[in-house]
Amino acid sequence: MKIVLSTWWTVTDASYAEDNGVSEDLVERDLGWYLSSSINDVPVFDEAEGYATVLSTPRREDGWQLDGTVTLRIDWLVKVDRAKWLAARGLDPRAAARTDLGRQMVWELYHLGSVCETDAVVRAEFHDGRGVQRIEMRPEHRKR
Repeated sequence: MKIVLSTWWTVTDASYAEDNGVSEDLVERDLGWYLSSSINDVPVFDEAEGYATVLSTPRREDGWQLDGTVTLRIDWLVKVDRAKWLAARGLDPRAAARTDLGRQMVWELYHLGSVCETDAVVRAEFHDGRGVQRIEMRPEHRKR
């Protein structure tokens, strides 16, 4: 089973830099690297032997960023065996696996250590076989 997961991340430079000990001018690079290198280490995804590949990180047009804010897009190809995913998640074998995969991966990425204490907002979309699913997560949606 596979999905293309498109994500748009927005975070203030100051919030990310302070939480992660990086210079504000390196936030875009560090955030992209962190997310891209962490996706395959998500515990439930690793347990199901899934694999995600970065398809693209489209370059922004001049003027697209607000001063003091990073907006970063990352598109992934996310692959995992359907039965292994559902088992790792403890779901019924008849469950909507693609929908769960997309939603859970966004949730997991949003709760990664270097993201979860910042003011980041993520918007994501993927096609689950029934239509395009859209998700938005904001700081108030985080586990506490």
